[in-house]
Amino acid sequence: MSEVPPPARAGTPRSVWLMFAVPFNFAEDFFIVAAVDRSLRADGRAASRSRKLWAATGHAWCGLQIASLLPGPIGVASGVLALLVWAANWTHSSRLRRQLAAPVPALSKEV
Repeated sequence: MSEVPPPARAGTPRSVWLMFAVPFNFAEDFFIVAAVDRSLRADGRAASRSRKLWAATGHAWCGLQIASLLPGPIGVASGVLALLVWAANWTHSSRLRRQLAAPVPALSKEV
């Protein structure tokens, strides 16, 4: 969120710390993913496909972490899948952040 200009932000970068407030974090993660997705859409620099994939893996991770609370094999499998999806989302987040942090090349004026 910090790489998105303030006018395009759907939330504050500080809101990400709410994910550590147990048990609020289980629901808050969905809101954080949605806010970042809206911010990326408003910013317009991230490709639509890339942004949608990021949001899909973010929401999948949120859902799987809740499912991981179920007892037995379903919870264990959900937890393993949640970690894998989280790793994919985190990798994608890093790529998007580098893309957004890169300077925009200036257009040259031919005289």
